[in-house]
Amino acid sequence: MLVDEYAAFYSQHRRQEEEVILPAALRYLTADDWLELDEAFGANRDPFSGSEIEGEMDRLFSLIVSTVSESIH
Repeated sequence: MLVDEYAAFYSQHRRQEEEVILPAALRYLTADDWLELDEAFGANRDPFSGSEIEGEMDRLFSLIVSTVSESIH
């Protein structure tokens, strides 16, 4: 099922962030680097926020969460 494939992909993506990217960032980035990153992320807004498809995205998210939850239990 496509949702299962996406859930597996996203899980692996998140695992890489948590086990590789974030530990490296904590080790190598300076306090000034973190401030710059914070400002950059704060300046970016969600491109879907307030758009007509926001409700559709909410429904898709709910479908994914419920499908993944069902496959875990």
